[in-house]
Amino acid sequence: MVGHSTGGGDLARCIDRHGNKRVAKAVRVGGLIPGARAECAAAAVRIDAVPGAVPGTVSGEPLQSHVMRAVWPAVLGMAVVLVTARAHAQGFDVTPWPARQGAPPLQARDLHGQRWDLASLRGKAVLINFWASWCAPCLVEMPSLQALARRHGPEQLVVLAVNFKESAPTAQRFVQRTGLDLPVLLDPAGAIARQWKVKVFPTTVLVAADGRVQALVRGELDWTGPQAAALVEPLFRTAPRKTP
Repeated sequence: MVGHSTGGGDLARCIDRHGNKRVAKAVRVGGLIPGARAECAAAAVRIDAVPGAVPGTVSGEPLQSHVMRAVWPAVLGMAVVLVTARAHAQGFDVTPWPARQGAPPLQARDLHGQRWDLASLRGKAVLINFWASWCAPCLVEMPSLQALARRHGPEQLVVLAVNFKESAPTAQRFVQRTGLDLPVLLDPAGAIARQWKVKVFPTTVLVAADGRVQALVRGELDWTGPQAAALVEPLFRTAPRKTP
């Protein structure tokens, strides 16, 4: 599952109930439709759009033609791309970070009031995971992120869980309920997510030990598995530059 996605049948029912325009808006911003979370929380299609749009994905079998006809008028001008069976099986997308583009600043406080600054973490690999309590795939992958952080330890790997547009009490309740012990940074206005061009949840940013951003991982991933290891291990082998 990628970007809180669901099958074509669920999307069709969502369209029938809530209308093309509202569903299309949710697809474009990678978010949910207020008041329709139970039915539409996973309704998303993969969009390769005008500059600035970020793709989500379809989970399940390809959408049938009647679903496409319902969605198309509301997303006119955007290219709708259905994932292949292989991509669906993977359940996530990896997008390399532009080689000439530096890392946006990341400065925020966690739930305990500690201030975090990405620049100060140079010398360690960093994963920046953007999540929310309403995002089912986020919740599924969170335990494996925590296990990954424990395996490598804070001297080698730092995993920052950036909560998207939720209040501190909401994030705190989630932490208490799940036993999450990763640093939870608050992004109440979504400013951090905008800087990192995050519109699909979960999205995890891979930052190497030298401070260079390597890639964005969009969608749910088992961070204790071999596919994650292939993404994470190279981050440790990149040593920080020495200043003269």
